[in-house]
Amino acid sequence: IAVARAAFLNSADARIEGVPDIVAASWQRSASAGVGNKDLAMHHYGDLDFASRLVRCAQPVIARLSEETSDLALSIALTDSRARVLTRTDTSRTIGMLLDNVSLSSGFGYAEQEVGTNGIGTVLESGASVHIEGPEHFVEPLQPFACAGAPIRDPVTGRVEGVLDVSCLAEHSSPLMHSLVRSAAKQIEHGLLVDRSQCQQALFDTYLRTDARTRDPVIAVGDSLVMMNAQAQGLLGPEDQAALQEHI
Repeated sequence: IAVARAAFLNSADARIEGVPDIVAASWQRSASAGVGNKDLAMHHYGDLDFASRLVRCAQPVIARLSEETSDLALSIALTDSRARVLTRTDTSRTIGMLLDNVSLSSGFGYAEQEVGTNGIGTVLESGASVHIEGPEHFVEPLQPFACAGAPIRDPVTGRVEGVLDVSCLAEHSSPLMHSLVRSAAKQIEHGLLVDRSQCQQALFDTYLRTDARTRDPVIAVGDSLVMMNAQAQGLLGPEDQAALQEHI
């Protein structure tokens, strides 16, 4: 793979052989985006929601995964749908310090168009889970590591909400990492489903109580649930209803 990468970097038209398709496609996207292969060009974002619904639902899964793998030198990262790191949990101080050196930490972006092939940005570009090892990384500073990432989808909307990534040193890599991260991502998705159901039930209960106490127009708006009483429907036409929902 290292030889194939060197040949590709010498000539982007070179035929990529002996490399997984998902990695070869990522190399081509990285080169097309102008990503340099020698150094990392990291961006830090200050507008992230570190207390989001995704973070809340992921925390117990990450804590359990960290406890179960405490005898391994792993780092577990959670990102949003734009590959920006929200949380990172380390089972080893050493792996944590090494990942600090490549800015895999809260607030930094790991989109493929910024840092090339990796276990976060490549997940979002391909829409599938990935396992990236050593020289499969496009940028050299990431090559000491192996990472497995899986998308986290909202079970109701199907929209990708973020990525769960497990990283370690390349010499400690195992195919089990891929299975581990996919299983954990599914657990987070279940948490999102339960959380959404609880939120919708709370919204519905509040709407009923409010409507029972007033003759005024009442509208309740959630992520995927909208309710309004007869007074509100009589007051607002379809276009006004849509505008109000969007504003809320």
